[in-house]
Formats: sequence, C-alpha cells, structure tokens
Amino acid sequence: MCFTPSDCDSLSGLPTVVGTLLVLGERGTIAGIGIEHGRPAAHAPPPQPAQGPAQAEGAPQEALVRFGGDAAWLCEDCDVKGAVRIGGRAEVALVNCRIQSAHDRGGAQAGTTGLLVQGSARVLLRACVVSGHRRSGCTVQHRARLWAHASKFERNQLAGVKILASAGQHPGTSYLHALTGSGSVLQDCAITDNRGMGVILRGGAQVALRQCTVRSNGTLGVAALERSKLELDRCELSANEGFGLVCQHNAGAILRRTRVEANAGVGVVVAESASLHLSDTSVYSNALAGVRAENRTSLLIQAGTHLWANGVGASRRRTATPAGGGGGGGGG
Repeated sequence: MCFTPSDCDSLSGLPTVVGTLLVLGERGTIAGIGIEHGRPAAHAPPPQPAQGPAQAEGAPQEALVRFGGDAAWLCEDCDVKGAVRIGGRAEVALVNCRIQSAHDRGGAQAGTTGLLVQGSARVLLRACVVSGHRRSGCTVQHRARLWAHASKFERNQLAGVKILASAGQHPGTSYLHALTGSGSVLQDCAITDNRGMGVILRGGAQVALRQCTVRSNGTLGVAALERSKLELDRCELSANEGFGLVCQHNAGAILRRTRVEANAGVGVVVAESASLHLSDTSVYSNALAGVRAENRTSLLIQAGTHLWANGVGASRRRTATPAGGGGGGGGG
C-alpha cells in the first residue's frame, strides 16, 4: 500500500499510508496498516478546510478512506486517523479496525463523522472502535445498511450512531421481518460517553439492537423518530443525561428483556402517535417517571415487565449496574 519509501511511516507499529486512500471497484484485502495525513512542515502555512476553523500549525490532519462503485473489500487490523466514507454499491467488511479522530486525546475535538455509509452500500463492522469525532461516530443514510458486531462508538461530539433511512418495507412484510430483513443491526455493541445521543433513528429507519449497551451519553440514550421502527432485545439503556428512550412522530419500538435504568430523565417516553411495546423489561431508578405516554400513543406493557423506584430525583438515582454485574445495590 506504500508506493514509495517516503509514503510510509510508523503508526502504533503499523506500516502507514500518508494521504487519502481511494478504492473504486475490484475486490481485495487491506490489512495491518495505519492511514493518516501526518503533520505539515513547521514552516508551511496551515491548510484551510472548507468549513470550520483552520487547524493549528503542525497539528495532525484528518485522513480519508473512501470506498465506492462496486468495491468488495475486507479491511482488517487497520488504524485510520480520520474518516471512512463508503458509498455506491460497495460491500466492505471492517474487522478489528480503529476509526479515530487525529485530534482525539480523551475528547472529541476535531474532524467530521467518523464512518459514513450511504447510497446502496453494505457494511459489516466487527470488533471495531469509532471514537472522538467532531460529529457523529457513524451515520447510515439512503438505502445503505450496517451490520455492527462487538464494536464501540464512544466519545463522539454528537450521536454515537445515527441511522437516517434504510431500505423500505415491502407491502405485506411483517414488522419484525422488516427489522431483521431490510434494516441495520447492532449486536453486542457499546455506545457510550458521546456528548449527544447514543443512537438516533429518523426518516423511516429500521434498526435492531441486540445485547447492546447505551450508557452515559450526554443527552439521551435512544431516539426513534419519524416513522422509524426499532427493536431492542437484551439491551441496557442506563446513566444517560436525559431520557433512556424516546419514541415519537409515528415511530414504533419493541423492547424485550431490556433494562432502562438510572437515567437522568424519564425512563421511556412515547408521544406524537408513536407505539411502544414492553415485554420482560425492567424500567428502574430513573430520576423522573418510569414510562410517560402522551398525544395519541399506543402503549402495550406485557407480563414480566417491572416498573419500580422511578421518580427518585437526580440526587437519589442509583448508579447503573454494569451488564452482567448482578441486580442489586449501587456501586460503580
């Protein structure tokens, strides 16, 4: 991947490509490299980005990896100091990769969206970390689909994951089949410590979260808006600085075997012609109400669902128990 010796450097022990990597069409594997822009010379004027403030002289610049056309690629064990863009009809698997802002040193300071998936692209994300970006960690839009497994979306300036639309539901297709058959899926993922929302769905997006943790985000945990369809199964929405879940504007959400606890606002809000189905779910120790339904909503609470110790106020909120850490007490 390094075309001349001057193109290569060292990034965490990896051979490094300096500049923008553009992949159009064909098939292949990119493995074991770092991708970055490097630092401009001290005597050179700093680059002027199209938007936003100029970077300080000598500051690291953002790299860009772009997949498009009919590309079908495996990208494994790579470290991108910048952003990844996947569009067209590309099919890309990112395995054990890091997509991190070049300025990420414990906080989101610069850059844009970390991973943008659009067009009709299909992306598998496995054991990856997307962190420290100025906007959202990952955005999926148009007819694109994302399958994320055992990955982390953390410390991004806006949302951890933003799903704006996906393939439409076919007539006669069941709600659950639409979620699993034509939408995006996140499984065993952690969406934590983002300054905005953990996960947001808009514009008819269809998403399933399974065994995911959405914790300690700056506004709320999960928002399903504008005709979106959401399934949460064996998830944890906890310690978010706002509501645990908001479902409104004709959206629909199903929660199964899920914990909504220790959030700073209401545990679950359903409003504006939305529908909510709770099954075998615990809504516990949220600062305000456990569940709030308003404005022409549909709410179904089935046996096995427990709502308790809510409305305790922020000062008495129990700290969320880590997943798998047992059900009692405070701590952590």
